Amino acid sequence: MGSTEEEIARLLHQGLSPIDVIRQGYKKSTVYKVYSKRSRDPSSTHKGNWFFENVRSSKERYLPGDVITVWGSLKNNTPYDFYVAKVGIQPEWMKDQWYSQDVRDLLKPNSSKQISFTLPIPSDLPLGEYTYTFGIEGPFLGATAISNISPYPIEWSEPNFFEIKYQKRGVKIFISYSTMNKSLIYQIESFLDNYGYDVIIAEDRKEPGVLLLEKFQRLIRESHLVLALWTDEGARSKWVIEETNYAYGIGKPLLLLKEENTKLQSELEWIEFSRNDPPNEICRKVTDAVQNIQHRTGGISPLIGLGLLGLFLLILGSSSDK
Repeated sequence: MGSTEEEIARLLHQGLSPIDVIRQGYKKSTVYKVYSKRSRDPSSTHKGNWFFENVRSSKERYLPGDVITVWGSLKNNTPYDFYVAKVGIQPEWMKDQWYSQDVRDLLKPNSSKQISFTLPIPSDLPLGEYTYTFGIEGPFLGATAISNISPYPIEWSEPNFFEIKYQKRGVKIFISYSTMNKSLIYQIESFLDNYGYDVIIAEDRKEPGVLLLEKFQRLIRESHLVLALWTDEGARSKWVIEETNYAYGIGKPLLLLKEENTKLQSELEWIEFSRNDPPNEICRKVTDAVQNIQHRTGGISPLIGLGLLGLFLLILGSSSDK
């Protein structure tokens, strides 16, 4: 199985829309990153003969209750005059409404106009990634004139996104797992990211020519802690066994997320879960355990393993490829 971006590209190539791919559990930001590579300028938000370029916001991440300010340049990309009656922005949480402003200005061919928007984030909005689109009301004048149409139709840009998440904490978490469990890993990765943790998925760090074992070991050393997903598939994965034992061997803090009824011969302290548990409940257990380690230690060093949980795996039985 390839990297996350390769999997997304394959799904988009099969004809799935970005929304369809997101519904399969992939992060919105990653989906739109792959999707935007089809454009010559990924920083631009295109729609027909106009687009917004150099779009930026007041900060990278926001929390519910914050206020967002977005800037950008609206460009007329045609040889015709464009009368801009109204410009607006529609965040995902507003559905059929938008924040708009009257412009009532003529945009000459290939010229730009600076636009800014300020919008509040609902205080009860769940953490996550939310799309937003720009909307334009106004006709092109000249050979494609539609000035006789009233009211003017609204044209929408392709989606961009906001990150409604905690600021980065500077804590890196390496996840050891079987690729058979990747759908659950996507959910755990997204949940941890919401709370500001950097999740390391080794498959997404492409390093052609580097030995896999050396790569995994280096990523574990650079991490602050290791989360091992111990399922029936994980117990048969040589990589999960190798990575987990290596982490313990260098004194790296370990969190073991063990599926109920999965056999394990060891003296372990673990977090147990069931596949029948709601995904958010599983993710919450992981986040609480990570925060507990931070609280007990006042921080975690990626270079000096603390062995906080005293986990030592005594794995019995056969193993297979990851």
